[in-house]
Amino acid sequence: MSGVVSKLQMLASTLEVKDYAPSLASIAACIAISKIYQIDLPKPLIHSPHKKCSTASMCCQFMKQLIPGPVSQEALYLYGLLGSLIAEVYVHYYTITTCTKMEAFIVEKDSVQFGMNLVKFLLNVPLLSFVSSIKQFLTDELKIRFGERLSNQLHSQFTMDTNLCHDDSSFENAGEVLSRGGQRVGRGVVDLFAEIAKALIQLVFYFRVLSKMHGTAVPKKFLIFMIIVHAIMAAVRKPLRKLRHESHTLEKKSDRNCQNLVANAEAIAASNGRDQETFKQRGMMNTVSAHMRRITAATLTSTFTDNILTKYLVLIAGWATSSRPFFDSENEALAELSEVETMPLYYNTARFMLAMYNSISMLKHAKCQAESLHRNVEGIEQMMDKMNQAAKHRKNLNGTVNYENDTIRLNEVTFECTEHENLVENCTIEIRRGQNVFVSSTEGARAFMKTVAGVMPHKKGQLTRPAKGKVLYITRSPYVFESSLRDVLIYPHRPIDMMGNGVNDAKLEQILEKVQLSHFVGRLEEVNDWTAAMNNSEKEKLALARVLYHRPQFALFEYCTDELSEDLETSIYELLAQSNVTCIVLSNKESTRKRMPFSLHFDEFGHVQFEKTQSH
Repeated sequence: MSGVVSKLQMLASTLEVKDYAPSLASIAACIAISKIYQIDLPKPLIHSPHKKCSTASMCCQFMKQLIPGPVSQEALYLYGLLGSLIAEVYVHYYTITTCTKMEAFIVEKDSVQFGMNLVKFLLNVPLLSFVSSIKQFLTDELKIRFGERLSNQLHSQFTMDTNLCHDDSSFENAGEVLSRGGQRVGRGVVDLFAEIAKALIQLVFYFRVLSKMHGTAVPKKFLIFMIIVHAIMAAVRKPLRKLRHESHTLEKKSDRNCQNLVANAEAIAASNGRDQETFKQRGMMNTVSAHMRRITAATLTSTFTDNILTKYLVLIAGWATSSRPFFDSENEALAELSEVETMPLYYNTARFMLAMYNSISMLKHAKCQAESLHRNVEGIEQMMDKMNQAAKHRKNLNGTVNYENDTIRLNEVTFECTEHENLVENCTIEIRRGQNVFVSSTEGARAFMKTVAGVMPHKKGQLTRPAKGKVLYITRSPYVFESSLRDVLIYPHRPIDMMGNGVNDAKLEQILEKVQLSHFVGRLEEVNDWTAAMNNSEKEKLALARVLYHRPQFALFEYCTDELSEDLETSIYELLAQSNVTCIVLSNKESTRKRMPFSLHFDEFGHVQFEKTQSH
């Protein structure tokens, strides 16, 4: 103890003011800038707690889907990736020791050994490159497999349970989750696994190497110091993480305000509310700017502390711990080495400790990756929870369905809008083939159309309808997609189904001409994104052409004839009648109601009225 005190006293006697004054001034300047910068900032308006990332538990729920079993192809690729990571650590060790040797030969001016080792390293270059390449290959293949498996399961479950949830506003981002959510989670899981596995393998490997060289005390002290430093930095960064989390909330609120402003621009102008909206938007912008300045001030102090701890103090700790074996006079193995022999050993020691430090940094980076992955996993989990709720609710529906040609019969059927709200109760009607029906536009009418089409199950009662494929439901926005025009027209049939029904391209072109789409004749092979290539009127006409192709017993139209001219609408209904297709039309057009011999009306109290139209 007295020796330590004497060394500290000797150190203090050698220090002058110019040695520590700049550091004290830097600390004072950092604190002063941070405080002065925030003097005029208003108090924060939000205090949303930063949610703890639970990515590990959420990822575990997907593991059975990502890796079916311990001997599955995905598991074998995972074992291969783990082996390639171990090999990569050995490559890193070989590269470090070789670099030290080459530098030692240069210092010793030993050109013979330098040349021999240079040739040996050159001969090993293909192997070193192969290890890195095979690791990347296995990583990419695992990303593809994990993304494929998760996406397939999401698609399968969504198409199974979408009947109950497709009108739910919580599914407004379902398209993005379905298209990219699985791929993002697959990539994120593989990257996170590779980062953590390599960090742990490298940390354990170099800990053992340094322990064999100098005993366990050297790597143990350095490792403990790094863990303490990163724990301190985690506490220092916590307020900054909270501020950044709150900034996302503020940005979303600002986005909502701007979207609301754009959507209601005419109403605001008519109400002379421009000055008030300008005041509100400036207030919101000032709030966002003030919050960003708080983040800037917090970043200043966090970066200042981070540089001191993780850069310079770690460097000092590395010097202190790596030098102790060389300063130890009782270490006979090192005491007998010459200066030329000591230098390579010290270089290797320093580089191995740097590798340990990089391993800890990789673990810190893995935590950031986990937080990024959390958002994607959370989106998929919310979607799957909603679909599971829909599937659970489906099991509680007691309505039955029978299949019978040429008739649609509802016997004491109850439709529902939500899980706790019934739209129509105990509906009993019968529509026979040939009885074209106009359905008045109400919520109950939409539920009726979806139930008859088999899109939405009913709560109770018995529904009798033709079998699948004999009832065609055309929605308000007819479904078109990117493919050939032929595939879009005959959907959901495939060309082989079309030929099996005895239909050729000539007949398809005749159908296009009948619905006034003659400008698409000769373009059946054309591949295009027809969602963008067609206007609403053309999409409605294509949907009618699809009905003429399939010739179902019943065709259910939901607002998809509203943009057609009366002449074309009359012509279409005549063509459908000639094909013995019965039309049930949900529309707002009075001319359509007069044209239909029967009308069906659901009032706001759930009462049903099915009768002949007066004009008939």
